[in-house]
Amino acid sequence: MEGASKKLQYWRLYVLSLVLGIGGSFQYGIQVSVIASPEEHVHSFVNYTWMLRYQVPVEESANKLIWSFIVAVLSLGAWTGAIHSGSLPVTYGRKKALMFNNVVAMVAAVLMLFSRMAKSFEMILLGRFLYGYNVGLGLSVHLMYLGESSPKKLRGFLTLTGSIFIGFGKVMGQIIGIKEMMGTEDMWPYLLAVSGIPAILQFVMLPFFPEAPRYLYIDKGDTEGCRRALEWLWQEDDLKLELDDMQKERDSSQGEKAKTVKDVLSSRCVRWQLLTLTVPCAGIQFCGINALYFYAFDIFRESGVPKDQGHYLAVGLGATELIAVTLCSFLIVFPHRSCWKKEVNGLWIFTDGHHDVSADCDALHQGPEPVDPVREHRPHLLCHPHLWTRTLWSVYGSSC
Repeated sequence: MEGASKKLQYWRLYVLSLVLGIGGSFQYGIQVSVIASPEEHVHSFVNYTWMLRYQVPVEESANKLIWSFIVAVLSLGAWTGAIHSGSLPVTYGRKKALMFNNVVAMVAAVLMLFSRMAKSFEMILLGRFLYGYNVGLGLSVHLMYLGESSPKKLRGFLTLTGSIFIGFGKVMGQIIGIKEMMGTEDMWPYLLAVSGIPAILQFVMLPFFPEAPRYLYIDKGDTEGCRRALEWLWQEDDLKLELDDMQKERDSSQGEKAKTVKDVLSSRCVRWQLLTLTVPCAGIQFCGINALYFYAFDIFRESGVPKDQGHYLAVGLGATELIAVTLCSFLIVFPHRSCWKKEVNGLWIFTDGHHDVSADCDALHQGPEPVDPVREHRPHLLCHPHLWTRTLWSVYGSSC
């Protein structure tokens, strides 16, 4: 009972994880899955606007090429957003970066909503690019904000909720895309604009939460603001250990300039971390999962699935992934967590929920170069190399 009540004291932190998830990784999930449903209607819309402009129907190959660009431009936007996720959160703070990111998503939703009225498929292209930017920036800042606001004993589990929200977003995108809801000729602009709703929710709710405590202490030097944020989120009075840990981190980073992506890629001290992140994430992306979502109905049609059953099969596909992601998340965090750790040169590859992966990075220091991966290298900014591989895969899939 005491352990349960101890965990319930973090209920504000759990609500924060919900708010961050809805406007963060949930947006990525819904954008991956929702685009497959209105494919036929967007093809018709492109042909209609082409007829109005040039008085001739668009060639089928040109129509498919435009559709492929609409699908693939999300990845280009995500890549752009991921690059900016290293500078915007440091300059303006995690909360302000997410607020700006929500404005980007709302602008994208407006473009989608009025594209048919304006008779412009270019607005769909621009809207998808902005959605991609929202995904790339939001996915990184979501995990950064949550990780810097969580105690070590909950950090592993809470950061894993990002994957759960991705799966949830995919399922929701497929559910609202069925013909009984928004997958119709009249409703497809509203379907493409639906990501504006999570953006509005996070934009309205986020101001009620404090800035990330570690950002306040380490980047801004606001010790009192950090203490107030921790007391509000954790509802604890004894914060000496956490503040001492932040002080050590701040002291170790004094006099160092912020590292760029090039610095991280060329640094020998974080080579194992990068390899640990890149290999499994690249493997996941190149397995074809994005092609299955982006071109789901084409794949179902070629497989002989009746046209009127494709939407329901897509929902089953998303639900299966959500169940698998949720089970794996709990499998990693809770049962016999010590069995899931492996030590490589002093680096714990997997976290046990109490031991941060980056905490033992100092064991890799063999030279004079100081490394502070939590603050300077921000490995969680690079924890989504699939944004890079997805760009290649979506372009490849578009040309098939």
